[in-house]
Amino acid sequence: MPYFLNYLRNLLAMYEATTLKELEAEFRCSVDEYLLSCEEFGRDVQQPCIGSFNIRTGEVLHR
Repeated sequence: MPYFLNYLRNLLAMYEATTLKELEAEFRCSVDEYLLSCEEFGRDVQQPCIGSFNIRTGEVLHR
């Protein structure tokens, strides 16, 4: 049975289905429910972190 875990900073959403099509529908439903709960409780919608940290170094450090 396909399942999926979705992590944001302070949120864990788990949904499961018997087919990938149903899993996609469950995912979309959970996102809609999350957005509605944020609106209802006046919370900001959390954005997932990219996980990369880019910096520029000078030529001396780069070599």
